[in-house]
Amino acid sequence: MPTDHCHDKEDPPAWIFEKMRSIRPAIEVGWQIPVLLSVFLDQNANSGSHAMTASEIIENYEELVGRWLASHELQEQDMIDSFGKVRDDWIAEDLDSWLDINAFYEGMAESINHCRGDAVLVTTKQQRFAQALVRHAGVNESAMPDDSIFGLGMYKSKSDVIAEKMKEGDYQADQTYFFEDRWPTLAKCLKDERLEGVRFYLCSWGYCTEHEVELAKNEPRVQVLRLADFAGVVR
Repeated sequence: MPTDHCHDKEDPPAWIFEKMRSIRPAIEVGWQIPVLLSVFLDQNANSGSHAMTASEIIENYEELVGRWLASHELQEQDMIDSFGKVRDDWIAEDLDSWLDINAFYEGMAESINHCRGDAVLVTTKQQRFAQALVRHAGVNESAMPDDSIFGLGMYKSKSDVIAEKMKEGDYQADQTYFFEDRWPTLAKCLKDERLEGVRFYLCSWGYCTEHEVELAKNEPRVQVLRLADFAGVVR
């Protein structure tokens, strides 16, 4: 088709970015993002379908993801593998651009390098991606060895990793600091009796809503942390 007859279309459209930003704090693992993007596009394409609000999506996103997987006859592992392959292909083609868009917050790597204790990373990214990002950010292997980076599929829950590391290192609870930016994850850890006395921090610059920050402020065992204060706690 001649260019003068083409419509100027956004690809992807701006509205989908706005919708993703509004619900991102509720999403636990990265592979769920393309699933929800598909749900959004289906709702937008079907004029008879109710376009859910951000709050409705946050409240029901696990059900939406489960329903999408079932309708496409897929399992979580299928999505994990597919998501990982896309990353692998991108990294193989242009490693620098992938690393650059996943930059660490300013001062984070330096703080980890000067951490007073043993630094452990527990992430929903697959380990090989997390390791690449950590090294690219400038975190030294002496400060955070590769085997201290726990990626997706390597643990059942973050609580388990914390409890196991406390046992391995013979750390007392009040010597253990847990920094988390997702309130639902932090709330689960608070219920784990093995973590009684652990110092919990909600990282307010991450994937948490204003409402969740207020919930954390009302929880005596949790301290809400600003990015500017992180170095002062760990160094």
